[in-house]
Amino acid sequence: MLHSQKGITGIDIVLSMAVIVITVGTIVAIYTNIDLTSKSINRTASATRIATTMIEQINKKTYAEFVEEIGNELDTTDDTIIGKIEAIRAEIGTNAISNWSKPTADELILTIAGKETLEYKFFNVNIPRGYTVTLDIKNAGNGLVVFDLVREIDIKVEYDIGKNKHEVSLSTVRTRETVEECNPPLLSSVPRASDEIVIPIKYVVNKQAYYRAVETDTDWYSYSNKEWARVLVIKEEDLNSYIDSFNGRITKTIEEINSKLYLWIPRFYINGPDFAFLYSNTNREIELINLNNIKIGSEKLTIFSPGSSNISEMTEETIETDFGNEKGKWITYVSVKNGTSSIGNKLNTSDEYGPINEQLIINN
Repeated sequence: MLHSQKGITGIDIVLSMAVIVITVGTIVAIYTNIDLTSKSINRTASATRIATTMIEQINKKTYAEFVEEIGNELDTTDDTIIGKIEAIRAEIGTNAISNWSKPTADELILTIAGKETLEYKFFNVNIPRGYTVTLDIKNAGNGLVVFDLVREIDIKVEYDIGKNKHEVSLSTVRTRETVEECNPPLLSSVPRASDEIVIPIKYVVNKQAYYRAVETDTDWYSYSNKEWARVLVIKEEDLNSYIDSFNGRITKTIEEINSKLYLWIPRFYINGPDFAFLYSNTNREIELINLNNIKIGSEKLTIFSPGSSNISEMTEETIETDFGNEKGKWITYVSVKNGTSSIGNKLNTSDEYGPINEQLIINN
């Protein structure tokens, strides 16, 4: 029997090369697609991280701190966003920041977009090369500065993948905090032994006597009326001997309770004639904000809110000595009466909040 001895023909070679080309092309296409997908995932993750970190940093600030960092058309210091932009434009050129407009007097709108070749930070967040971040910060108060209670913040992070443009957008809202005129008393921090209980008390003027109070009573204290928050610290077994169980009246005289009476001293600073209560455990003043556009009847509405700036370094040292990192301190009535409490004496020298009203201490 005869067998063919032709071997590999030209057609076989062509077909083999075609298969190889098709296979390689498929592999390259798959690899390219995987590479683009990986880049897309990484770039999208980075863009999301930039936007979310920026929102986290914004939300860590009080409303006043946030507005202060934005700055305004009159504030171009390096610490404000506007100051940073002006510095960049002066050093590199006006085209370094695109889509840039200062806040207007009516709407306080600020839009910033960074060029890809520029690297800088906003709200302590690094904006790396290859990303463009646009901040759109609007006053949500019907376009009126005097109604400055809410800021809407839109953050858009743009980036390229290949020839295609992509973006990640996130939004948040900052609302001006409404607080009391000073840090409210913290009953959990009252000094006491394990067998003692804490009883808030208040002075009822028309009855000329102390009565038991609860933490939510609106008349428990009023520092603007020189009525400091007070508590009794007594043993639980002595409760009925101090307080009438029927009407809550304190049955002891001031001489009998003064060693068990504690007063709440909110965090504050005083420097000569300057006095202010401070927000939380910070050195930011609590300010009275006038909401000129809001009226209740014929009265303008005002609120207390954390202020926009820290007090001086000189005064901060005094505050740290008196309060450390605390929102306030409980001190004994006796130490205030005898003048042995440093922070009690300082609050007592304030014309607005001290000396403490004596008629509210003496139990007739």
